[in-house]
Amino acid sequence: METIKHVRVIQDFGRLTDDEVVSTGTAVVAGLTNNKHFQTLPYDLNQLQTDVASLTAAIATAILKAHPERRLRRAIDTYPPAA
Repeated sequence: METIKHVRVIQDFGRLTDDEVVSTGTAVVAGLTNNKHFQTLPYDLNQLQTDVASLTAAIATAILKAHPERRLRRAIDTYPPAA
């Protein structure tokens, strides 16, 4: 009878930037897709890929919303112009 070893990987994503989290998720999907050493996974890779794509879209949306607000705040901070 084959002994199965359970491995639990703990990764702290709290200190990573958004881009680093997306890069890590993308690397995990790429590294595990069609990998003969990891055929049975506890998590669906298609779901992980969807989650990474959703995170990427959320980051892009947040950036698009932040830039106009940032410009508006700078305009308010510099009004009235210095004489």
